[in-house]
Amino acid sequence: MAGDDTVCGPVHLIACQKSVTESQAIDLLGFPDATVVTTTFGVYVVDPVQKIQLMLLSNCRDATSTRFAVQRLFDWLDRSGESDALVRRARSRKKIVGAIRKEL
Repeated sequence: MAGDDTVCGPVHLIACQKSVTESQAIDLLGFPDATVVTTTFGVYVVDPVQKIQLMLLSNCRDATSTRFAVQRLFDWLDRSGESDALVRRARSRKKIVGAIRKEL
C-alpha cells in the first residue's frame, strides 16, 4: 500500500552465519560516510543522508541463534533509545524510494 502511512522503510535486516565487522558493513553499504555501531546483535549501519539502514545480525547459524540475535536487536533498540530514530529514518526512506519510483 503505497499511500499507507503505517508502512515505512525499507529497513534491511541481514542474518549472517558468522561474526560481522564494521568494515564489512561499510563495504556492503558501498560508501564510508555512515554511522556504524557495533552492538550485542551485530552491526547497525545508518546512512544519515539517504536514510539507508542495515542491521547485520551475527552468528545466525540456526533458528534458535537467529531468534536470539533478533531479540538482542530489539533489546538494543529499547535500551539505546534508537527505535524512534529508526522509524523516523524509515519514514524518510519511504519518501525517497517513492520519489525515485516516480522518476523511473
